[in-house]
Amino acid sequence: MAADEGKREIFRKEALEHLSSPEQLDSLLEVTTRRAWIALGTVAAGLFVALLWSVFGQIPVTVEAVGIMVYPRRIVSLQVPAPGQLTNVNVKVGDFVKKGQVIATLNQPEITQALEQERVRLAEAQAEGSQKLDVLKHRLELERESLVRKRELLDTRIPALVELAEGQKKRNDRYLAQQQANLASARDTQDRLGDALKQRFESYERLRKEGLSSDDSLLSARQNMMNNQVQRAELELKAQEIEVRRLENDQNYQAALDRIDGYKAELKDLEIKEKELQQQELEANTDRETRVLEIQRNIARFEQQLENRGQIVSEHAGKVLELTAAPGAILGAGQRVGAIETDDPDAELMGIAFFPVDRGKQLAKGMDIRVTPTTVQRERYGSIEGDITEVSAFPITTDAVTSMVGNGEIAQQMTNGQSVISVLAHLHRDEDAPTGFRWTSGHGPRDPVTAGTTLGVRATVEYRRPITFLLPILRQWAGVG
Repeated sequence: MAADEGKREIFRKEALEHLSSPEQLDSLLEVTTRRAWIALGTVAAGLFVALLWSVFGQIPVTVEAVGIMVYPRRIVSLQVPAPGQLTNVNVKVGDFVKKGQVIATLNQPEITQALEQERVRLAEAQAEGSQKLDVLKHRLELERESLVRKRELLDTRIPALVELAEGQKKRNDRYLAQQQANLASARDTQDRLGDALKQRFESYERLRKEGLSSDDSLLSARQNMMNNQVQRAELELKAQEIEVRRLENDQNYQAALDRIDGYKAELKDLEIKEKELQQQELEANTDRETRVLEIQRNIARFEQQLENRGQIVSEHAGKVLELTAAPGAILGAGQRVGAIETDDPDAELMGIAFFPVDRGKQLAKGMDIRVTPTTVQRERYGSIEGDITEVSAFPITTDAVTSMVGNGEIAQQMTNGQSVISVLAHLHRDEDAPTGFRWTSGHGPRDPVTAGTTLGVRATVEYRRPITFLLPILRQWAGVG
């Protein structure tokens, strides 16, 4: 009994009475707390907002590619005008060239051989013509001497006059011949001196352009060259004077013959024969000149061909970006040997991207595009905003890309040897930004973005509602379609 009473005293008497009291039987049982209801409402609101966003929101669908900053249509290719072997390259990458400057030279063996043959023909024609003229002049002299002898036989009364006329003519001829020989020697000397002075003037002129010579030196060289030209002109005047004296000598000789009385018939025959000989001389001289002129025209034509086809000339002023051929290379007509970035201060710096064909065919003019220079952290500065202005209608090859970017290695990196779709993008400007472009995050980096900078490119193809991404998954779960 004592043990049972001890067990009952474990709980207090007041506690036992409170439990047995019916005063709380009318209160509600609390299943969840107020905090739980708040959390549940928050989740429901979030799901509702997510549902609205999935229906009315938009997610951009983008395609990626690589690109480069360029000045469109400022890069032109250097092409070979005719097939041949490259013998010399006059510039190197990075040099600035002028319009019309010779970039390289080509060996044209066929044209060179034909030119040499024509020059040999010219020398032969000139020598042969001179020989024929000498023979003709000798014949003329013999005819004249024969006529003189006939007059001596017929006119016995004036042998002294005839002898005097002949003697005077011969002396004058010798004197004039000596004068002509001296004049020819002087001409040759002046010509050689003129060539040397001209080369000296051209050398001073080149040195002056390079800043290695003074204006006084150039002026002195020019004055010496002009003095030589004046002296050459004086020699030509003396040559004309000698020719006039020769004509006067012939006239005096003819006058002496005309004074012979009683031989008018023989004098007429003499005149006729002289005219015939002169006509023969004129015809021979004309034939020689015609032949020489024809050969000279051929030489000029071959020289022009050699100049046009044997030189690679820059058609624009600008900077050499690339040279793809070295001396000794055999080149075909139209083959690309380099590229030049033309000098155009009004050109706009744009981005050009090269997409795989399957991605590029999704793009169209006016679509949004974002470009990020590879030298910039996109996570920090974002991308440059722009829009597509041009999409190539057909895939282009690596060679075409090379023509656009001006460098074969970069073109190979851009295309991986595959055909691509080229996309030209206008980049939005921001004058307040250090780079001058509008960036998606702030004003972008402080370093400038220049031509030749490679790019990571993202183009927005379309904007889709988020729910459209879930519908295929829901259909698959539901077993529809």
